[in-house]
Amino acid sequence: MSSSARRTDRRSIPSGPIGALVVNVIFLVAWILERPASGFSRSYIGEIFGVQAIVFFSWSMVMVTIVPGLESMYGGLNKQVQWHRYAATAGIVCFIVHGILIEESTTSSELGKSLGSLAAIGLVLLIAWAFVTPASKAASWKGLLGWLARQPYDKWRFVHRFIGVFLIAAMVHGLMEGPSLSSSTTLQVMYLIVCAIGVAAYLYREFVMLRIRPRNEYEVVNVRHPDERTLVVSLAPLGRAVTHAPGQFSYVHFGRDDWNPHPFTIASAPGADQLEFAIRVSGDETHRLYANLAPGTPAIVSPAHGRFNYVKGGNRQVWIAAGIGITPFMSWLRSLDGEFTKEVDFNVSAKNAVENTFAQELRDLAAAHPTLTVHTHYADDGEFLTPQRIGEQVGSDRRDVAVYMCGPPPMMTAFETGLRALGFARRNIEWENFHGR
Repeated sequence: MSSSARRTDRRSIPSGPIGALVVNVIFLVAWILERPASGFSRSYIGEIFGVQAIVFFSWSMVMVTIVPGLESMYGGLNKQVQWHRYAATAGIVCFIVHGILIEESTTSSELGKSLGSLAAIGLVLLIAWAFVTPASKAASWKGLLGWLARQPYDKWRFVHRFIGVFLIAAMVHGLMEGPSLSSSTTLQVMYLIVCAIGVAAYLYREFVMLRIRPRNEYEVVNVRHPDERTLVVSLAPLGRAVTHAPGQFSYVHFGRDDWNPHPFTIASAPGADQLEFAIRVSGDETHRLYANLAPGTPAIVSPAHGRFNYVKGGNRQVWIAAGIGITPFMSWLRSLDGEFTKEVDFNVSAKNAVENTFAQELRDLAAAHPTLTVHTHYADDGEFLTPQRIGEQVGSDRRDVAVYMCGPPPMMTAFETGLRALGFARRNIEWENFHGR
């Protein structure tokens, strides 16, 4: 692919966000056309923000479903989840503005007001909780936010599933307390359509999605513990095998009923006899897997997701793997053939040599592919990887260098900022910011 073609591909806007923008513009135009004779009063503007909040929340519900074609509309499941967060954040901002602007009507009912208060408390709390994680600064705080931040993913995920209940309460509140919805058939019909989409997406995700998705059944055939924080699992298919591209991930549900499906990146090459996952212990669920997973355990693997692919990049590339972020690169490398000609500096950052799980295999792969150079950086030895080191490897001509990264989101964000400051083009820096919270 030529440099100019690559630029066009990376700057293109996915169709999903464009479609959502069109829907929001249509709603805004409808509110302008249906405005009352008194014009844009404070309460009318407050109503607009309230309904817009429902539009954003319904959109966010759609973004956490898996239906054919939706992932492609957003450029990957990780991007789809990011847009879910953006929509939910926009929704809560609109909801707060709605609460500030709206003026209590003499026709307000106690039930309508109670539903609005319930929705406000629930939505604000659950969405705020999504921004405070065990890895955030909030985890060191005292009080409610600090306690919430310290809760593991599994508990957050269980409680977060009830967000749809609060959304339904907000929808009913809007119908009961929105005078403009009552007086305008156009606005009411549009509002009910959006509500129906949001509720349908929520019910589909909670009660249908996992039951109708393809079930690819596997069995654990090998479990390795290369260090005290890493688990490498090999699975053999019991029937139809998962088809995947190098660098993709799947949701995996291991045997026990109390173990939940989690997204893990596939380390094996497409077409390999066994499916391999490298898992880093980071929470209650992965601790249980590390301690208890054994050969013979059944597993269900979802279809593969993701668009992390070096092939679309130019001939000069830099790969950056931090910790367990090495996994998609192993799938890339294991799928290489003798025609691999891209010039790659592969930087592997780990705590120490023990936690560089695939160190020997990386050396063998580098020996087999002359255009691949592997650089290791071990924190315990004081060999910290920095954007400046990447700049030194590449030299002065950095604008057309493709950079692919995988690792902890805070590190990846810092590296993206640092690399851009050194002259690397934003359009050529790619990393999958995929985390559940």
